[in-house]
Amino acid sequence: TYRDGCHNNFAETELKDCVYADGNGLVTMVLFGDSHAAQWFPALESVATTRGYALVNLTKSSCPSASFEPVFEGGRAYKECTVWRENAFRRIAALRPKVVIISNFGRTDDHVAWANALNETFGRLAQMGIAVVLIRDTPWLPFDMPSCLSRAAWKNVQDDRPCKFSAQSSSQKAIYTIGQQKLSQISRSIAV
Repeated sequence: TYRDGCHNNFAETELKDCVYADGNGLVTMVLFGDSHAAQWFPALESVATTRGYALVNLTKSSCPSASFEPVFEGGRAYKECTVWRENAFRRIAALRPKVVIISNFGRTDDHVAWANALNETFGRLAQMGIAVVLIRDTPWLPFDMPSCLSRAAWKNVQDDRPCKFSAQSSSQKAIYTIGQQKLSQISRSIAV
């Protein structure tokens, strides 16, 4: 999606018209979220191609599918995200996909705001009668893994403890739990 120009950058608010796999497929899937959703595109494109589905990419840098307005460092509201997300909801409503697959950057200090934002997003999709799949965010490492492994190999360290990490930070766990709870209130939706 990046190579094709189908992932929206920070300044863009208009959606890209990017349909992959079988653009005329009877089943449509939508990938919706920030760059952490976009990372799942290759796997989802493979599924869509194998099954004859259409895959629509609706992803934007630093713009989660959860309905809140991010703020840049320095305090500037990311209004381009809010406008783009509303455009994405309109596109989803017009497409009437079988499923919307959501994944987002999973770190925030304000869990209440995140819960409310997810509740709004999931609620809007549920009102459209669309199933939602929530994919857990990938782990964030507290260090650079290639450097750690290289350093261990260079020092001929057989012990891999210096390069171990927890798969989910406490913030990521809390964010995912919130997502699961909100999805459990909506039928036809799953969290993975």
